[in-house]
Amino acid sequence: MTVAEMIKQTRTESHMTQEEYGAKFGVTRQTVSSWENERSMPDLQMLIDICNTYYISLDKLLNEDTEFVEKIDFYSKKKE
Repeated sequence: MTVAEMIKQTRTESHMTQEEYGAKFGVTRQTVSSWENERSMPDLQMLIDICNTYYISLDKLLNEDTEFVEKIDFYSKKKE
């Protein structure tokens, strides 16, 4: 499961709109839409908050979404 799929799944299983989901995590509806459509990704702390809220293993999620992990590695190396 990708990060985008996990976000959409947790939102829809909670019967929440993108606006409600965004409000829960302090972001806009547009941000949630961008996450679900892989136009952007939540930062690591937000991802931890979402995983903790929905009892999802961050380790398992990141092991399944190698593309997301590669993006994190790329941006870390770019900052150095």
